[in-house]
Amino acid sequence: MVCRAIIDITKANPGTERRLVEAVLEQHHQQFTERPLVLGFDSHQSVLGSVTHAVDFRSAGAWQAETEVNRQLAQEVQAVVAAGPPGTLLVFTFHHSVLNKQNHLAPFGHLFETVTLRGYSRVPGYATEWPEELMPLDEAIQHLINALRQVGASPGNPVYKTNIRHLLEIQDRRFNKTSHPAAAQPGLISVLLEKARARQVVEL
Repeated sequence: MVCRAIIDITKANPGTERRLVEAVLEQHHQQFTERPLVLGFDSHQSVLGSVTHAVDFRSAGAWQAETEVNRQLAQEVQAVVAAGPPGTLLVFTFHHSVLNKQNHLAPFGHLFETVTLRGYSRVPGYATEWPEELMPLDEAIQHLINALRQVGASPGNPVYKTNIRHLLEIQDRRFNKTSHPAAAQPGLISVLLEKARARQVVEL
């Protein structure tokens, strides 16, 4: 089944945009058959950091009222549906008029399903620190270095974040989500990458 997505972060609280997109990608990337489209404002592209490599970013310009965001999303829904084969299109958003398929989206309501982003802004058990009970942080970072080295990662040849866990699982089975409760924590890979970035081992 083809599954595509539009992630609307225009109503996200400042500072949460990147984590929202990461949470959606982490929970659903195996379902997506194409890179999700992220609709945000001009200022959002820079705060998404390396996540922009895993998505297609569309700017809604500067701040816009919900009615204008609704109109732009209607255009994006039309474009996504027209560009690809039939399948499921998921639209993630905070906007009520979008969730309810109202206004400009009403004529296209049969073309997509909506998902509220509220659950992704408060992910239960979201990792904020590295779980030493899984393995020592030094060991985890060394596995990350080895994994990136094996695939020839470099600034000119970046590795998408959504592929990192799979590469780490090849290095050590403990990175598999079924190996230990700590391995299944949402945000685990984000924590590891941030720790590695702090040590100047990787660039995000």
